[in-house]
Amino acid sequence: MEKARTTNTKIRWFINIFLIIVMLLTTIFVSIFYLKPQLKTESSTRIQGTNTTLKVNETSNQNLANKNLPSKKEILEKVKRYLQNTNNSLSTYDISSNGKNLLSIKNYNAKTDEEKINFIKSLINKPYLTFTDSDGNPIFYRGKFQSKLDPNRKTLQDFLNGDPADFMPDLVQNPASATNNQGYTNRVSLKFTEDGWKEYIKYGTEAYYLYLYRGLAASNMYAWLNLKEFIQKHKNDEGWDGNPVKFAYADGRLAPEEKSDGKDKNKKNAPKYKINPYLKEIARNYLIASGHPLSFVPSNSSLSSHIFLPNENKNGYSDEQVASAINYAMSPFELTEEYTYYITTSFAATNKYLIVLGALYAMFAVFLLVRYRFFGLIAAISIAFFIVIVLTTFVTLGILITPIIAITIIVALILAFDLIHNFLDNIKRDIQEGGNAIKAINKSTKTSLITSLDAIVSLIIMAIFATYISVSYSNAIGVSLFIVIFSCFFIASILNTLLLHSFAKIETFDKAAKYILWSNKYSQVAYTKVNLISKAKFFLIGFAIFLLIVIIVPTSVGLASSQMKNGINLSPELKGGFDYFLKPNLYWTESETQSIIDQINSTLSTSTKNLTISKVLFGTGIKQNYGILINSPVDIMDQLNNIKSSVNSTSPLYSLWQNSNIIKNEIIAGGLSADISFSALIILCSLLVVGIYQMIRYSWVTLVILFVKAISIIVLTLGFLLITYSQLNINVLDALILANVFVAYDTAINNSMLNFELKKDLNTKNFVYTDSKLEEIFKKHTIDMFSRQIALLAIGIVLIPLILTLMTTTNKTLVLTLSYSIISLFFVNMFLIPMIKLSIFKAKYRLKAKRIENKYWQSKSVEEQMFIGINDYAM
Repeated sequence: MEKARTTNTKIRWFINIFLIIVMLLTTIFVSIFYLKPQLKTESSTRIQGTNTTLKVNETSNQNLANKNLPSKKEILEKVKRYLQNTNNSLSTYDISSNGKNLLSIKNYNAKTDEEKINFIKSLINKPYLTFTDSDGNPIFYRGKFQSKLDPNRKTLQDFLNGDPADFMPDLVQNPASATNNQGYTNRVSLKFTEDGWKEYIKYGTEAYYLYLYRGLAASNMYAWLNLKEFIQKHKNDEGWDGNPVKFAYADGRLAPEEKSDGKDKNKKNAPKYKINPYLKEIARNYLIASGHPLSFVPSNSSLSSHIFLPNENKNGYSDEQVASAINYAMSPFELTEEYTYYITTSFAATNKYLIVLGALYAMFAVFLLVRYRFFGLIAAISIAFFIVIVLTTFVTLGILITPIIAITIIVALILAFDLIHNFLDNIKRDIQEGGNAIKAINKSTKTSLITSLDAIVSLIIMAIFATYISVSYSNAIGVSLFIVIFSCFFIASILNTLLLHSFAKIETFDKAAKYILWSNKYSQVAYTKVNLISKAKFFLIGFAIFLLIVIIVPTSVGLASSQMKNGINLSPELKGGFDYFLKPNLYWTESETQSIIDQINSTLSTSTKNLTISKVLFGTGIKQNYGILINSPVDIMDQLNNIKSSVNSTSPLYSLWQNSNIIKNEIIAGGLSADISFSALIILCSLLVVGIYQMIRYSWVTLVILFVKAISIIVLTLGFLLITYSQLNINVLDALILANVFVAYDTAINNSMLNFELKKDLNTKNFVYTDSKLEEIFKKHTIDMFSRQIALLAIGIVLIPLILTLMTTTNKTLVLTLSYSIISLFFVNMFLIPMIKLSIFKAKYRLKAKRIENKYWQSKSVEEQMFIGINDYAM
């Protein structure tokens, strides 16, 4: 028996150590040989991307049935979908509307002048759909079919000299779709108007006769995106003969070629095989489909007036990309560039978010090692493995890790740490109460693992709403959460629990708790003396004082500046104002740009308050070229023109001013009302669904507490922002969405802990907790969650200097709002929520005792409505 036990112990040691070594080696080698090359950025550049401002204009395309300018939100969604689909990227772009008919787009992929120019061209030059014949001549002109028999038909040269929008067929609004009722793939559905369908049928009829008399190649239709761009790019290439169709195919061959096997080619009945035309690599994103026009018509199209474009380019655009490009081209608006500058940092660009992740991980690992010793070591390895898996997933999916994605990963790291910390804390508490390691871990598994599942369900619900009610960064946040949630559950919960459970079965750890946790009798005594429930009433006093400060600080700032609206630091998008961009026609060096800034400051500092003047990198060609970005609460165009005209011709600044343009854009206040509404909808709907789920799992009190906690944290967070005079902008909404992820997750964990305490003594239906017993339970509950809450408080405080110092391109408001919400969560959890819950439970059990005394459940009408062991107040 003893020998068998020893053998089992050795086998268990071997398996556990082997698994840990595998996790360590995977973490190390994947980090070095896969992640490092993939995540490496050029350390010689400060450029993080570009910021482009575009003007939204009414469409000049007279062929559209609807020429009305869409709403701001529709334009944002159309541009966002086009960019994300055509560039196959989730997070590369940040798109917002910050002015009157203005779009602001941050592109984190464009870091050179060539990439910047190509990006702007992709937005300004719409990817119009053009149908041509085998000679490259357009088939439609202003919606009408052009017969080959028509001597006045438009030619390829007319297409090049004209507007590509004139050479499209008549299509409905948003005509393209990557989905269809038949479930086909590699097909893009294209819907015509009634007149457009008649013209297409005319074309199909003529093409049928062409096929009979001249063969397949002569009757084929070729569908292009951006045909004009393709011709301009390659018309000087070798092999160009003026026909884009022949140039697009290898050897200029348009028809399939039949060949015989070499040794049998002279035989009369030699077997033959067919070689189809081969599309060149350079044409795969331009020529999207080819074939006889009637072959594109599905059997039921006579009722629905649509065709299927076969998308068989393996290395070209996907169905979604083709559909998005066509729909974007058909949108009744056009974009023109106002100005573009580079997003830069003060030092060479490296992946600073990795340093933040490393610093947080080091802090978590030290905490776990000190507090939980060997179990803490295993937990630290699990967290490292989790980080590597998450980063590998993002890299494999081709998702560029922008600041908002990095923040989401940081939030996921905090959640993973908290899940593990909660699990280990439960083990430690049970061991200190007299249990051994295996009993403690079995008990913790029953409670913590189910709690983790509840928390994960809550996070999934939040992610779904953030993804599908898309506003600001919420789409990127939602999709990123989906990725990290499952990694968090399977690694931080399942894998880590299995490892700890396996180690706990080893006799060494089962009998010697000192190897797996740190325990100090003085700290335990100190914990038991803490009674935060009795101090909860002081929180209400403190909260009232806090609200008073929130009122006093903005009022004081407003009075000091002689304008009450200046008491709140609103972003230009919320308070309105004007943006000015001084765009040089020639090169401005950094020192020359600074001289102009100094001149503007000295001239306008006394007459105009709250000016923000920034030096921005405008170009990186032969030498770096700078521009100036000015934000003003009032119109200063006349003052800037006066400065420009008053510069002495002998001044070194004269030529700089004369060779520059001043671009003015008005920012409309209140333009974010739709974003605010949709963000509130995300938070409200997700919390409601999470609350209903947790209400089913626990009780109706959970739903009430969830909303009280969410509202309290939002109020406290906004209060902190006002007191610290932090700027309020669109990023507050994104941070509050992430903050409510913490709220939903934390509520699930705390409800599970309290539910376990309350159910321990419920052996009979008529059991009633006394007020003193409830106070004792809630006192223990606050002590049990004290360690978690202190850890979260420390994280919230550390995040502010850590992220703001290293991730300099991350919006400051986003970081502050997220940190303030985590700090607020500590105060609400430790003081407000226990007091409210205790009051509800006291009232509940008093009412229950009164009903027992009055024999409420002995009445026949009540008995008929009851199940055995359940009453209408069962929690």
